[in-house]
Formats: sequence, C-alpha cells, structure tokens
Amino acid sequence: MNDFTCGSCSAATLDSPETPKRPTILVVDDDPGVCQALVRYFSRYEAAVLQAHHGAHGIWLATTKRPDVIIMDLRMPQGQGQDVVEHLKRRSDTCRIPIIVLTGLYHDGLERRMRKLGVDEYFTKPVRFEDLCYAVRCFIDLRETAPDE
Repeated sequence: MNDFTCGSCSAATLDSPETPKRPTILVVDDDPGVCQALVRYFSRYEAAVLQAHHGAHGIWLATTKRPDVIIMDLRMPQGQGQDVVEHLKRRSDTCRIPIIVLTGLYHDGLERRMRKLGVDEYFTKPVRFEDLCYAVRCFIDLRETAPDE
C-alpha cells in the first residue's frame, strides 16, 4: 500500500469551467487485466480511457491522441517504460503530458531515476485505487458520471 501525498496539485492544472471537455487517460501496460481494471475503475468518471499493451503503441497513442495524463507500467515488450518516458519527455508535443508510473518493479533508486526523467507520480503495485485516482485528479478534472435515473 502506498501512502500518497500529491505535491504537484494546483488549480492551474485542472480544466477551466469555460472549456469543458472529457479528459483522456492513456493506460500503457502489457497486462490486459490491469488495463481492464483501470478502465472499469475510471468508468465511473467522465473520462475516456485509451489502452496500449506495449511501449511502442503507448508512444503512438500519446503522440496522436494527446491524452491529458498517462498511467504507465515500466516492464513491457516493445519499449520498456523508461525508454517510453524518455522518448515522450524529449518531444515538444508530449513533454508536458503528466506521467504516472504504476509498476510491480521494486528496485532501489528506481523511483528517483524515473522522477529525474520527468515522471510526475510513482506507485508500486498493488495500489489503492483511491490513491491513484487522487494522483490523476492532480492533473485532470475527474467528474463522476451522473447516475442513471
């Protein structure tokens, strides 16, 4: 379990009320179960969730769809997470997209290395959805969907 405090929250990162749009979350993880769980969790919010199951697909979706936030694993085929982060943070069109790492890797210094590359938040699996959701809310306005009547 992660104890989470978000030091990067600010009102300026949320969409302004004048330009309401449905935020987009890109999930990059080679485990379809993780992707489906995150799609299911975020379905209660007015957000679109895109899925990529390997690093190269994640880069392609990030550059073509320009999500508002990326949740990414580190160990994947066709583009390790660190390589994907480096690539996205070097590009002028994707360098400002917040990246949240969600990984099962437990290596000393890994979080510090990833933050130096530009990762905004870092979690290890398993993570409490409430903590992950709080981190996502630091970057986008997650509004719960209206209940069906």
